[in-house]
Amino acid sequence: NWSKELKLIYDYNPELNIVFTGSSILDINKGISDLSRRCVVYKMQGLSFREYLLLFHSIKSKVYSLNEIINNKVEIENLPHPLPLFNDYLLQGYYPFANQGEYKTRLLQIINQTLESDIPFYANMNVSTGRKLKQLLSIISKSTPFKPNFSKIAEMIKVSRNNLADYFLYIEEAGLISQLRDKTGGIRGLGKV
Repeated sequence: NWSKELKLIYDYNPELNIVFTGSSILDINKGISDLSRRCVVYKMQGLSFREYLLLFHSIKSKVYSLNEIINNKVEIENLPHPLPLFNDYLLQGYYPFANQGEYKTRLLQIINQTLESDIPFYANMNVSTGRKLKQLLSIISKSTPFKPNFSKIAEMIKVSRNNLADYFLYIEEAGLISQLRDKTGGIRGLGKV
């Protein structure tokens, strides 16, 4: 009942500024309904390449606009060729904990916790559904970017097509994937991923 406790603290101590965080975005989303008129939620993204350079390699770089990058107006001191470090960033630079060692192990633990515990708890699913979510994430990770064929994927992991749409949504809400929608408008556009 953490969100109800925060609501009471907020109501009885209006002069107090409260900042809270959590390890599971799903848990925060579930509790936010109690706090909907009292708090502003900020979703933290991972490190940008510029932040990665500073944190991991002590290389400072100014902020560049997209136009400056496209027009090749970017110059990073002490880094004549950023591509080798950019490749490293793509492999292990998004999360700040990568400089603490055992990055792949930590990342796998977070993914497993999210798929096997956080999502099933959030969506009132049974534990075996976590295995289905892992299968789905495996299919997605080996196929991206792609336009999912829900019927075919549902058949592959032996779930109903209707449940599969929910699984995609839960994995997206947990921050493990991003779905892009096409330009189709109206009701037809709701299901077009």
